[in-house]
Amino acid sequence: MVDPHTLCVTRTRLPFATDARRLGHEHGPWDWTPEVAHSIGEGERLVADAVPHYTATDGEHRRRLRAFAEVGRTTLIEYARLFQYEAQPVGRRRTASTGPAWLRWYPVVPRVLFIVTGAH
Repeated sequence: MVDPHTLCVTRTRLPFATDARRLGHEHGPWDWTPEVAHSIGEGERLVADAVPHYTATDGEHRRRLRAFAEVGRTTLIEYARLFQYEAQPVGRRRTASTGPAWLRWYPVVPRVLFIVTGAH
């Protein structure tokens, strides 16, 4: 049996794909990654319900968009922690900051899309 929340997250992808097709943008079957974990320090982690990738095209211009998708959950505090978290190299003394840990995976901090549904 499929978990209702997992099914809802999967179904949430459909409007992205529909709009991309309608608008001539790019959002294929591999552009929706569910359950993406990120360290937020002290052994804790934030697990985004999904990280969608979407490429808006306008003639020769292409704009790659990425976001964190949260379906029916309240995790705003954890996203604030992710934004501020700076990982420290293991076994080394604290040195000058190398910047937020999210820069390892994303060129800019992704937006957080909170999707509210009637599902339980």
